[in-house]
Amino acid sequence: MSLRTRMAMGNASRLKIGLFGANCSSGRAVTLVPERWTADWEDNLTLARMADDAGLDFLLPIARWKSYGMNGDYQGSTWETITWATGLLAATKRISVFGTVHAPLFHPIMAAKQMVTADHVGSGRFGLNVVVGWNEGEFDMFGVHQRDHDERYEFAREWLDVVKELWSPRDKFDFKGRYFDLKAIRALPKPVGGSRPVIMNAGASPTGRAFAINNCDAFFTNAMGLTLEQQGEVVRTAQAEARAVGRELDVYTIGNIVCRPTQKEADDYYRRAIVDYAAQVSALDTSDVPPTAHPFPVVNVFRPDEVRPGLPRAEVLAAAPAVQDDRFRVPRILGEEP
Repeated sequence: MSLRTRMAMGNASRLKIGLFGANCSSGRAVTLVPERWTADWEDNLTLARMADDAGLDFLLPIARWKSYGMNGDYQGSTWETITWATGLLAATKRISVFGTVHAPLFHPIMAAKQMVTADHVGSGRFGLNVVVGWNEGEFDMFGVHQRDHDERYEFAREWLDVVKELWSPRDKFDFKGRYFDLKAIRALPKPVGGSRPVIMNAGASPTGRAFAINNCDAFFTNAMGLTLEQQGEVVRTAQAEARAVGRELDVYTIGNIVCRPTQKEADDYYRRAIVDYAAQVSALDTSDVPPTAHPFPVVNVFRPDEVRPGLPRAEVLAAAPAVQDDRFRVPRILGEEP
């Protein structure tokens, strides 16, 4: 089994369709409707089997450890994603299932062993979505210090280097880097078929994007709100950047679907479940809610304003090509010169 075969997910179609976020209560729908997604195990199992039978290509979970604390406890109940994937791979036949893993929260040897277990349960259908983390509240819960933005990706690259070495044919080796100093490593069994699982990342910043293109097989990017032509350009640009460094890259994005028998029913349901709830959320007083980390590094590049004396007028005018009435004289833009 080659890596390209894994990326193809068992079919020749260039368009891969999957489901995102089913491991979390409410999925990705921020709503209070009573029929919202529960994410209990039986529902996940039923959904995975339905998707498998319908010919969908993959299931991709969200790495969430605690809810945002908002009304309705959005994504308050979540499954850890490697064990979630292992259970669903055991219950399906052909669909690929990813685990979404916070590199700073999982030791690479432990994570690599867990993921190989999932890969064998699924006969080579496991994929890794590696993330560096952004939610300060989750890191505080673990007692783990969140690194500065760019260093998060430096750590993730070394973490991923360790995982890839563990999945390679090598045995009994040492690894010494900036973050890991590991001795006499052994990691058996290896992934199914002599190739490693597909690796995905969704870096949005320039640093994150470069990490995905240089280290991963799949780049997850947000193209919502773009035209089909613009979305195609997003894909072509990312793949061209990957080819420039000698790599193949698949590009994934996200879409939200409201499925009802008619357009009117879909519009009405969307309004009731999403738009009306958004209006309720907008009315909440969030002035005392502390912000989480910014997704991009925020650096003030401007110096503080200071009052300083200006240059002498005569000195400035002396350098001008032309002067009139004690002012710069510039060529007329509209009309003719008098």
